[in-house]
Amino acid sequence: MVALAAFAILTPALALGLPPGGADGRGPLAPIEGASGRALPDDALFFLRLAADARRAAAKPHADEALAPVLKVRLLEAYHVARQQVSVEPRCGALFGRFGVAGAESLARTRYRSGEGLAGCIRQAAAYTCVGCLQTVLCPAFTNLDTETAAAILIHEALHQAGLPERPPTPDAMSSLEITRMVESNCAL
Repeated sequence: MVALAAFAILTPALALGLPPGGADGRGPLAPIEGASGRALPDDALFFLRLAADARRAAAKPHADEALAPVLKVRLLEAYHVARQQVSVEPRCGALFGRFGVAGAESLARTRYRSGEGLAGCIRQAAAYTCVGCLQTVLCPAFTNLDTETAAAILIHEALHQAGLPERPPTPDAMSSLEITRMVESNCAL
């Protein structure tokens, strides 16, 4: 959200494709009073509204329609735990800090799709993605995980999306197991 904050404050609403009447389309941005009693500048109010919209939009995962119902249920449960942990556990949220993205933001941008029948799921992987990709493939094995382990896997994959490489293919990177253990330790899972 830090990157989003700087972007939102420095970027006019029109450049973001928002209506000139305000981020919510209900009219011009009107100053509101802050804790000090002084009116907040329009840019600060715009950011507050944008952040509130992002929180509402990320309340549930972006799941592909082709996901099996049992996979959707496990995803929903794990997603809520993952979002909670990256938001309230400082060490968990800090895992994303070096990539300039908030953990909840990374999870919210993710698109989850079915891996049924895909080669990446043959080796009993629970999920996979690529570094920088916004799509995570959920394999049938994901349904066999308990909620906390599934949440750790979602955070693990979100870290790849944020920029964390894995060994293999990157020689000096952590292995998949090391990344998952790091997530479990730092995110209290």
